[in-house]
Amino acid sequence: MFERELGKGLFSGCTPLGISFALYLFSTAFDFLAIAPGVSFARLTGIVLLIISLLNAKSLYFGKSIAAGSLFAFMGVSILPLMVMGDPVNGINQFFSTELSVLITFLALSFPFSEKDIEIGEISLTAMGVVMCILLFTSSGAVGTEWVSDRIVVNIAGSQQDPNEFCGYYLFAVSFFAYWAVKKNHWWNFILIAVIFYCVLLTGSRGGLLANAAAMFIALAISFREANYKMRWIVLLAVATVFLIVNLNTVLAMLPSSVAQRFLDASITGGTAEFRTHAWDDVLGSFASSDLLLQIIGHGYGATTDVTFNGLVAHNSLIEVLYTFGFLGFVCYMAIIVSGIMRAMRSRKPVCLASILAFLVLLMTLSAYSFKPFWAVLALCFMATRGKERL
Repeated sequence: MFERELGKGLFSGCTPLGISFALYLFSTAFDFLAIAPGVSFARLTGIVLLIISLLNAKSLYFGKSIAAGSLFAFMGVSILPLMVMGDPVNGINQFFSTELSVLITFLALSFPFSEKDIEIGEISLTAMGVVMCILLFTSSGAVGTEWVSDRIVVNIAGSQQDPNEFCGYYLFAVSFFAYWAVKKNHWWNFILIAVIFYCVLLTGSRGGLLANAAAMFIALAISFREANYKMRWIVLLAVATVFLIVNLNTVLAMLPSSVAQRFLDASITGGTAEFRTHAWDDVLGSFASSDLLLQIIGHGYGATTDVTFNGLVAHNSLIEVLYTFGFLGFVCYMAIIVSGIMRAMRSRKPVCLASILAFLVLLMTLSAYSFKPFWAVLALCFMATRGKERL
């Protein structure tokens, strides 16, 4: 039932399971939208996807690959931090969120999908970025819980995302538009990219801006290798870059003054950027001086808040993974990411490759190792490269 391709209509060539995955991929942008305490819209759709997958369990194929082994191992390793916590109940929510993301990615690697399924998956993740742009102008809200700032994110019924994580919703769309702009000579894609970057600037996220810039330049670099009229594009992009630099103050003037200040040199070298490096030192120093057992299996969910100078998380997902899950979890986590990168490279999935690398840039500035849009890109990459054993 779920393997049969549909023959008519918009989803011709898709399988019902592929459509279900595409809907989930899109829904990951709404992980901030609370349906009930501890239950987000994305988490709810993820659970529905698991139920649909169970109905199609006979089609599961567990191949012998680094990706499959790493995903399976990470699901097991994720339990260990609960065992060292004084109050494991405090880690259940984060544990469940992590397990759900990893399990869905594992299923994406283990089910058969049609080429059309992969296409609608790409469309879903691209649409995620476009819809977030629309919502930013139609349902915006100032960032703040204990405080209120001029930084803007989407606000739906009082639910809003952290501005740094919010910028992650745009990474796949930026990669997609940049790659196909040069590959297919679709110059108008840069208008869409410009709108996205304006939305990123409104959030005031410097890490988000850097990550989206990385997505664009990596996608452009890949497309240049495959495109015609390379010199024409190089000249046009050089002119556009110079134009942007010359008019940078004009662009910043379009933002609230407090937001624009975050992108000035004096702000970038100090303030919260300096706090992040201080937190990294605290966490790594604590990890190095901890017991060998804790270095191996981790210190527990949210444990970094006990050792940072300001009582906050590490603001670096790789450091957060190392401290939370220990060496075992860190190796599994990195193996999953490296496997996704290698599969994207060998299977010619340039948009996935640019997105994964851009997410790594973003994750270096915040603690969001279970960030669903990142796992959604990995899931799409594994959907498209199923059967590539050894990777």
